[in-house]
Amino acid sequence: MQVCYILRHPESFFFSIERLCRVLAGEVQKEATVEYFTMPFSSSMLGAPANLAALPKGKNTIYHIIGDVYYASLGLPRERTVVTYHDAVLLHRFSGLKKRILLEYSYRKPIARSGAVTVVSEFSKTELDKACGGLNRPVQVIHNPVDPIFSESSHINANGRPRVLQVGVTRHKNVDVTIQAMAGLDCELHVVGHPDPSLTEMARRNSVPIEWHTGVTEQQLVDLYSSATLVAFASSYEGFGLPIIEAQAVGRPVITSRCCSLPEVAGDGALFVEPGNVQELRAAIRQLLDDSALRDSLVERGRRNVERFSLSRIAAEYLAVYRSLLN
Repeated sequence: MQVCYILRHPESFFFSIERLCRVLAGEVQKEATVEYFTMPFSSSMLGAPANLAALPKGKNTIYHIIGDVYYASLGLPRERTVVTYHDAVLLHRFSGLKKRILLEYSYRKPIARSGAVTVVSEFSKTELDKACGGLNRPVQVIHNPVDPIFSESSHINANGRPRVLQVGVTRHKNVDVTIQAMAGLDCELHVVGHPDPSLTEMARRNSVPIEWHTGVTEQQLVDLYSSATLVAFASSYEGFGLPIIEAQAVGRPVITSRCCSLPEVAGDGALFVEPGNVQELRAAIRQLLDDSALRDSLVERGRRNVERFSLSRIAAEYLAVYRSLLN
């Protein structure tokens, strides 16, 4: 069996989906030949048609679109194409004609033009159903896997000051809320993402020590989790929420939001807060800083929860989808 993963044009801010694809493909290639096709152009009005023209045309190959270039299914053999949707966040960012075009060519047509459609959470499936006005075909939920590189270690925070780690800086990640919640607490904030001057200034005004981490390698990200006292991921919108299971795999307690996909992914291995609620997030951070027994309990529950997202299990589910199309 041959599988070709279709990836979006590389940009400096792309990270998680591409990393996820490489991890999944590494496991899949134990039972299949794996190739990658990266779109040569960005998905603009001119770039999208050029990308379609450049798509590979191999025979007996399963094509898996795993990034947000779903329109690629229009140029691939329907019976051998898998499309994986992570969320419908793009539809929340636009309105009017742009939203209608996006809905038609990134959602409705690709769904109709694919041999199999998967989503990474039940929440994403619900979002897809709402966006399309009903799904007239089967859609399978296959969760994201946790990369085996994320594992527990004995790393100790050398300077002794508690650290709160947040991964991601886009608006819905609510870094501003985390900063405000940490005001007055004796701990420092570490953020994985490009520095935002307005957030740096907010941290200064609130006397919150902040450190930014950009261009980190996978091992550096593991080390950041390992050196954190806790991980805050109180987003207002996530199709999955990979940092939750990465933190749990490394053995760190997690605070996340009781909305969208996050309770589904976190299981009982996290403290939950309302997204945007500064006081509730502050109380949760303070509770974890003060209560070592609670921290240990969350770590143990997280350790059990993350077993649901093992790489071998997720790869086996995708391989079953691929085989079903070949049959």
